Amino acid sequence: MVLKVLVFGHSYVRRLENFCAENYLQWLNVGLDGTEIQVDFHGIGGGTVCNGAKSIKNHSQTSILNFNYYDCVFLQIGGNDLSSKNKSTDPCKLAKDIFHFSNNLFYSFNVKHIIIGQLLSRSKLNCPTGYNNKIHVVNNKIRALTSDVKHITFWTHCGFGQNPESLICDKDGVHLNGSGMSKYANSVHSAIAITHRRGFY
Repeated sequence: MVLKVLVFGHSYVRRLENFCAENYLQWLNVGLDGTEIQVDFHGIGGGTVCNGAKSIKNHSQTSILNFNYYDCVFLQIGGNDLSSKNKSTDPCKLAKDIFHFSNNLFYSFNVKHIIIGQLLSRSKLNCPTGYNNKIHVVNNKIRALTSDVKHITFWTHCGFGQNPESLICDKDGVHLNGSGMSKYANSVHSAIAITHRRGFY
């Protein structure tokens, strides 16, 4: 049976989709065998978890997406909730909101497995005061919340903590450059492949 996967979240997802399309010889279907795994993308520029025009909660309730179709959802969300526009957002509450949204996919939409991607830090060039510290708090909280939950995996993106910001961040200080996108695509590829191999669905 083919594993149907949705990569869902903010602009990182949209940029990942574009990166895979532009480098299709290596990254078509995130580099995965389409006869075993089929990957779709839905990225919302400026997407947030908290309520608002670009909240993922709004998009999940429209006809644009049919979560019931998917066996697995890879979530990349949360970074915009801690930006300067939303600087009052409590990181622990954000972690719980991401966890609850993931549980809702499982219990309400019958998604068999949810992968929550680690929130990534931003370059100091475009980083609100305390932003990266809050990112660290959110990641640790999600890791703790999901540690004993079989249907949710917290995924740590490999290759980012050991690399200087200048080597992976785009000029805007928020998104990833070509090298960073290659690492990100490889990390998402690995997350989905491992989920498939271990039968978490």
